[in-house]
Amino acid sequence: MPFSVKDTGAINARGELIFGGRRAAWINKGGFKISTLRLELLLKAVPGVEDAAVLPVHEECRGDGAAAFLVAAREASPAEIRRAVRRSLLPVEVPDRIVFLPALPLNDRGKVDRHQLERALEQARGHEKRKMQNGLTRAGEAHIIKPSTQATSDAKDMAAEDTSYREEHDG
Repeated sequence: MPFSVKDTGAINARGELIFGGRRAAWINKGGFKISTLRLELLLKAVPGVEDAAVLPVHEECRGDGAAAFLVAAREASPAEIRRAVRRSLLPVEVPDRIVFLPALPLNDRGKVDRHQLERALEQARGHEKRKMQNGLTRAGEAHIIKPSTQATSDAKDMAAEDTSYREEHDG
């Protein structure tokens, strides 16, 4: 029986394999296809963002969207980063949810722990819902979440420096 992790990719004119990510890492937002891997790279390039991870989010009434988990530099405020994100991305690429974390949670293999991010998103939604009920915030506003247990790492994602995907798909 063949096994697959459902990776996508293409071979360019030079015979190089361009990794496109896993099918589950693509967002279909109103017919516009967004790669979570590409969106992470773009967010890491935003001034004030030290690290970023993106998860696809499906909501019954709103359809597919993106949740971004950002680690802000000490000198950057969440409001400054939100403005920079809006300026740096196409309107359709701007994440529906932005959650600020002190560090991205990592699993025992050093990869971003997507399950912990899902729990942080649920925590942010609960926080947002309580604030909305009290009239203190609007839907989709960013929040600072401090999970009780957080894996940290000094290792940075080397993919942020790889421009081959952008060269093949953006130009």
